[in-house]
Amino acid sequence: MKKYLALCFCALLALASCTQEIEGDALDTHDQARQTHQAVTLDAYDADAALATKTERAEDGSVLWSPGDAINLFYGASEGPGSYFVAENTEASNITTFRGYIEVVTGVVEGSSNQLFWGVYPYNLNNSCNGTSTTIDLQQIQRSGENSWGEGALVSVGRSQGLAMGFYNLLGGIIFYVTDDDIKEIVFRGKDSEPVAGPVTVGFDGNSPAISSYQDTAADLRLLPPAEYTKQAFKKTSPGDTTWYFMVIPPRVYTNGHTVTFYKNDGTYGVREFGKRTVNRNNFTRIRSAALNNGVEFVPVPSGLKIVPDDPTGGTYDGGGVDW
Repeated sequence: MKKYLALCFCALLALASCTQEIEGDALDTHDQARQTHQAVTLDAYDADAALATKTERAEDGSVLWSPGDAINLFYGASEGPGSYFVAENTEASNITTFRGYIEVVTGVVEGSSNQLFWGVYPYNLNNSCNGTSTTIDLQQIQRSGENSWGEGALVSVGRSQGLAMGFYNLLGGIIFYVTDDDIKEIVFRGKDSEPVAGPVTVGFDGNSPAISSYQDTAADLRLLPPAEYTKQAFKKTSPGDTTWYFMVIPPRVYTNGHTVTFYKNDGTYGVREFGKRTVNRNNFTRIRSAALNNGVEFVPVPSGLKIVPDDPTGGTYDGGGVDW
């Protein structure tokens, strides 16, 4: 029987009982027009499971808000990246308070789509909102965690008519392990060169967020090993001690299949081909039967083919999956 990872992390954002006038220089770099903004605090928790599930894996497998987690908060059509709201907890917590500055709102027009609040995790200066949809910059270069996905890779979106907002995951992906030494980068590519990263327009299909269009996007999705690995290579798993890695992928049917290309530090590479693949929003597929690199032959990288890994930040997240 297949098991599906439930990744619908609903964070309920509730306006605190009072607001206060802005004092000092807090968050000045994110909100310059401070005369027209008020300081607002928001309580965040998971509406379904009474756990705020966002960014850090706990020992029991739940996922917690991490110190410094931040979101974009928009009210209707907003200029630039909207308001910067940051979690105030000092350690991983299942409930936290977000604080930020937002333009004073005297009321919300019932039934007006242009007067909705929109929230996007994680905060990104390139995120924006026109009041009916939001534009989000998806990572092309991800850094996996160990038994986790990378910081900022699993995007979540929410919208509401007031400051009580459910956040829903936008993406899906795969969970895998490897059995070769010295792999420094893993690249996912659809055989039809489907876009997998870059700016996307996101609206809601019913109660769920969905990508409606892609802009200036990339067809290659690149995964690097955890930042804390000193050799900058994915660990070869050992019997009884499987180390899992996560790749976050836009949901769609990859009709003609996809490839996964592995690059090693010794200048060799190998390619594995897969058939038709469906990636579902809010689910990860755990590849249990064999390593992702199963059957791959590594050969020298052809002259002229150059891969230059970047250095994105790392993160610690986790979840279950399904047999593949």
